[in-house]
Amino acid sequence: MTRTLLLLAALGLAAACGSGDDVGGGTSSCPSESPNACLSGSGSLLGCCPASHPVCSADGLSCLVAGSAGSAGAAGSGAGGTSSGGTSSGGTSSGGTSSGGTSSGGTSSGGTSSGGTGGAPSGGTGGGTGGSSCLDIGFEPNETEATATDLGAMTDCDSTGKTVVAKLDGATDVDFYRVVASDVAGCVVDPSFETTTQARLCAFFECPGVAVACASPATQATSPDGRKGCCIPSGGTLKATPDCSGSNDGSTVYIRMDQGPADQCTSYSVKFHY
Repeated sequence: MTRTLLLLAALGLAAACGSGDDVGGGTSSCPSESPNACLSGSGSLLGCCPASHPVCSADGLSCLVAGSAGSAGAAGSGAGGTSSGGTSSGGTSSGGTSSGGTSSGGTSSGGTSSGGTGGAPSGGTGGGTGGSSCLDIGFEPNETEATATDLGAMTDCDSTGKTVVAKLDGATDVDFYRVVASDVAGCVVDPSFETTTQARLCAFFECPGVAVACASPATQATSPDGRKGCCIPSGGTLKATPDCSGSNDGSTVYIRMDQGPADQCTSYSVKFHY
């Protein structure tokens, strides 16, 4: 019963918007009982709305109460335009700020109805510092050595080298990665780390009694947790050689990328072998 009543009410509104002999007959005026014109984008008359429901829907085929949610004609979509029931800003538009800018409805022949300014575009601003598109899915959080992203294992045979591709979210973002590197017979420990991104690249080594030699332009550095290693300030190739006590120079390697371009979401890659 309720569904039937709602259907009849909707049909009644549509009929009201299209009531009057003037509509569809080649004229461009509305009768006195439905004085509010529903116009198309080209200005042609689509229908007429009564004073009780003076606002035309976006398609001009139904009549809405002034000030009701989403009643701003094309305004709710951010397209603006003239509606027949007061300057109505509608509710928050589903697309947010769109091609029409902040949706504000249009001037009409009735009073003024209030609504909300259109929201942000779907998906957010994106990019830049703090933008969701700069989140490294599967890597974050990895700002410390304790939360370093585990890249698995490799040996000192260069064929087992790896490449990591990720993003820096501005100058304050820090990305740590960890890889367990083994020293095996027949291969040589000669760690090399390379990036083309203008950001700081560091490699730190953990093994018993480690001492690290850095090849220019890399310089000696110590990680926040006290591990010895080397850094280069703004991209390029970092070569470092760890010397562990005993006959085996296998180690756990911590790779750090940080100090990227300020206020930018910067993609980078680090290619390395042990």
